[in-house]
Amino acid sequence: MAQDLVELVKRDINAERRTIVAEAIDLPADKEAEFWSLYNEMEKEMGILMDRRVNNINKFADNYE
Repeated sequence: MAQDLVELVKRDINAERRTIVAEAIDLPADKEAEFWSLYNEMEKEMGILMDRRVNNINKFADNYE
């Protein structure tokens, strides 16, 4: 259940971040596909880092006395 909550929070954060970025930048139409491709790669890498962070927090919590 906790993992499901983490996934929901991650999805919400990513969606909000994507909306903010889309509203904040003004890209020429010919550059949009390239930008969003790079953005998706960055988002995937950030997801890996967030997963590591969550795992470290869970390990700490499991061993906290």
